[in-house]
Amino acid sequence: MAKKNTADVLINGKVYTISGYESTAYLQKVATYLNEMEEKVAVTEGYARLTADEKQLLKNMNLADVYFKADAARESLEKEKEQKDRELYSLKHDLIDAKLEQEKLKLDQDLAAAQDTNQWQQRSAEAMDWFWQVDEAYVRGKYSLCRTLMRHLEDTGDGDPLKNYLPQESATKNGRFSPYHRYEEIYNALH
Repeated sequence: MAKKNTADVLINGKVYTISGYESTAYLQKVATYLNEMEEKVAVTEGYARLTADEKQLLKNMNLADVYFKADAARESLEKEKEQKDRELYSLKHDLIDAKLEQEKLKLDQDLAAAQDTNQWQQRSAEAMDWFWQVDEAYVRGKYSLCRTLMRHLEDTGDGDPLKNYLPQESATKNGRFSPYHRYEEIYNALH
């Protein structure tokens, strides 16, 4: 349990000993406030003609007025804080939703990229199948067949020629032609 403090304070010209669980500095602050209230009320018109009870009632009413205004301000601040808390909560959820949407978009992009890579690999494999047929026909001197096979690499009907999917770098690193450059060599020789 907290320790009870005692302080001698001067209120309205008289010394009182008061005690409480607050600090002695706080007890002095309360006494100072009461003195300020007395000074404020004492300058009001007609105060000097009031009886002691009426003076005390006037001070009590002023204290009650200050209390109720402070309480109303506190309630207003609490409501404002609650509103801000709700707004913050909503913003946090909006942020979480935005992050989830961003992650979903990233996953969608990664999936699309993976599908593009998969499609590229399939088209490249198909192009290589045609290329080996073209190369074999060319090496065997079957130029008519070679031209027919080349049409499949040049025009697939979808506006995306298979020749574009031929590797442009030599896989053997021996300085020889890549499949794409070998195809170009054969194409130029036959056309």
